[in-house]
Amino acid sequence: MFFPSEPMQTDEDLQKMFNLLIETAKKTNKLYLLLSRTLDNRSPLAVAMCHPKCTESIIKELIQNQDSNQLLLAFDLAAKRHLFRPDLSKLLFASFPSSATDKKNILIQIACRHNCVEMLRWLAENEDIISKLN
Repeated sequence: MFFPSEPMQTDEDLQKMFNLLIETAKKTNKLYLLLSRTLDNRSPLAVAMCHPKCTESIIKELIQNQDSNQLLLAFDLAAKRHLFRPDLSKLLFASFPSSATDKKNILIQIACRHNCVEMLRWLAENEDIISKLN
């Protein structure tokens, strides 16, 4: 659902599909499907972060029960694909557990590794927000 298709889904279409998935998973007691992983260990959250029409409500739902590794993989995939979304990144960054120390430095490394200027700029421009979340 989170891989962009042609014609491109609208954000409303994507939200409707996601809501249907959530409702069905809850009715059938299969919420574990939202925590499934691809062969390279990426969760639906990591892929959703790269979808240009993904909404904050979808990200908020997917963030639940994710560990620090999956949060980092979401940042990593967004930087790798150069599809960094500042609006969603703040939510993701705030979700790191307080025990995840040095997350800003790790994100700087991710941004530099993938030459993601947008992420590096976001980290620099939001120093005050990020320091409060650390």
